[in-house]
Parts: sequence; structure tokens; C-alpha cells
Amino acid sequence: MLRRFGFTGLPTDQLLTARDHGVTESFVEDFRDLGYTNLSLRDFVRMRDHGVTAGFARQLRSSNGRLVSVEDLIRRRDRGEY
Repeated sequence: MLRRFGFTGLPTDQLLTARDHGVTESFVEDFRDLGYTNLSLRDFVRMRDHGVTAGFARQLRSSNGRLVSVEDLIRRRDRGEY
């Protein structure tokens, strides 16, 4: 499952939390494809909880030409930007 993205040796409760919050392989893969390669599983859970999608991150990236931090993605999503 998430092992192929480097999430190995994690406690069961973290893996269950990720699953319960909707963090899937495709969710992680979509962000990795955008260049978000060093995020923690907690980062993915937080983005999922706040409704941040790879499409949203892609829009922000195309508007300024660079990756937006996880904190900025969440903040902007919570404000209803884009």
C-alpha cells in the first residue's frame, strides 16, 4: 500500500488514521507527481482533512510557478481561494 512511497515501519495506529481520513495511494501519488516528495503521512492526512487536492495544488503552482507549502495549501483552501 503506502510502503512504495517510503512509509514503512509506521505504527499501526498511524496507518489506520491515514486510511480512516481517506489517504490513499493515488492521493499520495498525485502529490508526488507534482513534486511533493518529502511530506509526512501526517501532512497527507491534514491536507485530506482540509479538502486540499492535487488539482488545487496544481492550480496554485501554475499561478506562481512554484510549489506551495502544505501550510499555505491548507490556509488557502480554508479561505476558499480558487
